[in-house]
Parts: sequence; C-alpha cells; structure tokens
Amino acid sequence: MSQYFKTSRKEKWITGSAYVALVLVLGLFFYFGQSVLPNPNQLMK
Repeated sequence: MSQYFKTSRKEKWITGSAYVALVLVLGLFFYFGQSVLPNPNQLMK
C-alpha cells in the first residue's frame, strides 16, 4: 500500500494531460450538442 501513491513525474504529466484532454473533449461535445439539440424553452412557446 505504501507504493500506491508513488508515481514518476512523467506518469503525473500523462495523467494530468489526459484529464485536461477529457475536459476539452466533453466541452466540445457540449458546445456542438447545444447547436444540434433544440432549446426546450423555445419548444414551449
């Protein structure tokens, strides 16, 4: 268990950049999804 949190600097950079890339991809999906899906407030009118 003492080895669990010990990682190399390279591994930390790879993991950190993977999380940043995931946030960017999810943000792009959200941005393009807003333009594809209709706005529910406009459907009520």
